[in-house]
Amino acid sequence: MKNCIIVFIGILLLSCKIIPKQPQKERELSFRAIDYSVKWEGKAKLVTTYKEALRIGLTQKSNKNERFYSKNAVYLFEVGGGCFGASPSEISVTLKNNIININWEEPNEPCPEVGEMSAFWGEIIINKKDYPNYERLNVKYYWEE
Repeated sequence: MKNCIIVFIGILLLSCKIIPKQPQKERELSFRAIDYSVKWEGKAKLVTTYKEALRIGLTQKSNKNERFYSKNAVYLFEVGGGCFGASPSEISVTLKNNIININWEEPNEPCPEVGEMSAFWGEIIINKKDYPNYERLNVKYYWEE
């Protein structure tokens, strides 16, 4: 009888499937280039409130914009500059395993003799309901391989 119980427990344990945590599929995130200046000196910034967006010049005062920031956060990022300028069509933004990947195939050639190129600001809109942990998302730039 004791052997039957041991065999039964063994079969039970072997038949249980241990499902490892599956990695998330990579999702394309939309972004847009900003063609106006913002009052921010860094390379990137997560803007989570309407008040903050007003302060840095990202939005204008309106009820519509206030509602937008109650439902969304905006991640500002800067790409390009230095030897080469990037255009928005050359950038892809993806999300996988809580990491936002900002990708640009920066040219691998000597700098042209025309001087420095300007960078552009982009913004990724993050729906707070779809990504409740939006403040904990990490960002990885193309040069951080």
